Amino acid sequence: MRIDMKVSNRTINVTLAKLSPPPTHQGLLDPTWNLTGYAPFAVGGPFSLLAIDNRTKSLAVFAGACRVCQGIDTIVGIWSIAHNPQDCRDFQIATNVYNDIFRRTKLSSEIKRQYRGLVRLFQKDKRDNETTTEISMNSMVQQNNTLQQNNTLQQYKEKKKI
Repeated sequence: MRIDMKVSNRTINVTLAKLSPPPTHQGLLDPTWNLTGYAPFAVGGPFSLLAIDNRTKSLAVFAGACRVCQGIDTIVGIWSIAHNPQDCRDFQIATNVYNDIFRRTKLSSEIKRQYRGLVRLFQKDKRDNETTTEISMNSMVQQNNTLQQNNTLQQYKEKKKI
């Protein structure tokens, strides 16, 4: 599943979407879950998500934080999941805890910044090369004109001797 999150006044609006192509493993979430979240602190601080699946009567709470690690936006946290227990023996297996890591699949802000810097560098380098090429071409034209003038002068002197 792809999780899209947008923070507005500390409330996290969350939408789920299917990945294309589908992942090789089955995760906890699917489009039947309703997710909301809360981000009480500044960007990068801890935040929480609450996921409810009315179909299976399951509740999941995520607590984690987001950081840029090695140029990739990464969320690390823990899920606590409670399912509806069927009977008294089911109580212990109805609650689970999982560590989870999310990584941004699109270019992160840091990678985008580095990419823009490289593009500017290549554009500057290209402009510098065009200027150098233009100067070199002008020099060759000037050299050729001088050479042609020298040849013409030499031919004139030879004709005069005849």
